[in-house]
Amino acid sequence: MQKKNTMKQSKKVALGSILNVLLVFAVVVSARGFVSDLKNTFKYGGVDLRNRVVGTRLMMDGEDPYYFKWSEDYPDTLLDPIDNPDNPVSRVSVPPTVLMLQIPLSKAPYSAQRVVWFTLQWLLLLGSIFLFARSAGSRDKAKAVWIIGLFLSGTCMWRFHVERGQIYVLYVFLISLSYWSYNKSFRYSSFLGGLALGITASLRPTVLLMFIPLLIFRKWNLLLGVVAGFLIFMLITLALFGVPVWRSYFSAMRYHEKPNLGEAQMESLGFEDRNVEGVDNLKLFLPFPNINTSIQYFFKRVFHLDLSSQTLLALLGLTVLIISAFIFRYRTRRVSLATIFLAGSVMMLVSEYFLPAIKAYYSNILWFIPFALIVMDADILPSIKTNRLLFALFMLLAGLFFSLSILWESYDVLIGEAAIVLFFASMAAFLLQASPKGLNLEICEAGEPD
Repeated sequence: MQKKNTMKQSKKVALGSILNVLLVFAVVVSARGFVSDLKNTFKYGGVDLRNRVVGTRLMMDGEDPYYFKWSEDYPDTLLDPIDNPDNPVSRVSVPPTVLMLQIPLSKAPYSAQRVVWFTLQWLLLLGSIFLFARSAGSRDKAKAVWIIGLFLSGTCMWRFHVERGQIYVLYVFLISLSYWSYNKSFRYSSFLGGLALGITASLRPTVLLMFIPLLIFRKWNLLLGVVAGFLIFMLITLALFGVPVWRSYFSAMRYHEKPNLGEAQMESLGFEDRNVEGVDNLKLFLPFPNINTSIQYFFKRVFHLDLSSQTLLALLGLTVLIISAFIFRYRTRRVSLATIFLAGSVMMLVSEYFLPAIKAYYSNILWFIPFALIVMDADILPSIKTNRLLFALFMLLAGLFFSLSILWESYDVLIGEAAIVLFFASMAAFLLQASPKGLNLEICEAGEPD
């Protein structure tokens, strides 16, 4: 017995040493990435941040942010210099709830907003890593979470995200906040966790699919918070800006499938020599391979088939139904919250490919969520059959190679992303199957403990 304990202790020390080395390396990789992001922030204009800033200003001025077209009659503060004037819609593709978040900074000069958003992106990423690490339950798991998060901050997907001024990292942070809050023991922690998840869903509707596993496993307080958070943010935008802006949003989004089908071009260089708000680099952006991994674009490019929005919605509905039916089989098992969140995040990630719009590479920062959740359930991994773990490991390694490789062809990245999503899906399935049998005591109660 003493010999076994000694061996276990030795393995633990060895694992800790390996994690320490990897953590130091990850910090170095992340630090280099931070420096690159800082340089890119001053060199390039943050074209995706610009359309949100302009959209917010328009919405506050009572203009339609989704159909607005700039002319010399308007100030430069409302100019998105790469918006194509030949299109009936603007480049704004986020819902009014997202634009509402930009209001506190809307009056500030764009150059200041660019620096602030660069800082916020990094703080949100580090905050997400911190919250998942605090929920890990052991020092080794916490180190693993930091290693994964910091390594992701050194990848091209994060360079692309920060340089463009994207917002997906906010969704990552809110979901990590939801998970962390639920795991705390303070009063109403589960409801507040749901509140954060509901707010996320109001910003990115695909997050609503995380509602399904929560419903199957009867996380009632969490679900109540989800509904409350979603409705609160929706009602605030309705109260401040009315129904027309939402009607305009849904109408404009129908046009955004045209670039995906090669029928329109959203960008233009008509104002490429113009100095806007004292900034002369708004038309500049980091050169990046044309990577689009949406299902609609794939069928158009490979099979020359135009899948309509209705067809994509039907396919998504069928996919969600199949996944839900699989999860439903394990409804009476003692499934951990990490596995429930993992199943929900898989549904969210899969749904992103069915959207009738460009599926850009920077959105893959969402991968941090399922990666961290798998680490949360690392204690269950030994109970999964070896051949299943080997299959998942193969998918992970293949996915990382193709999606992060220097080959940088669309097909390479498509193969890589498919393998990564299959890794997440298979791990969710294996963890559900490895969950202990027997009725979960938590679902027998009238409500979850706060």
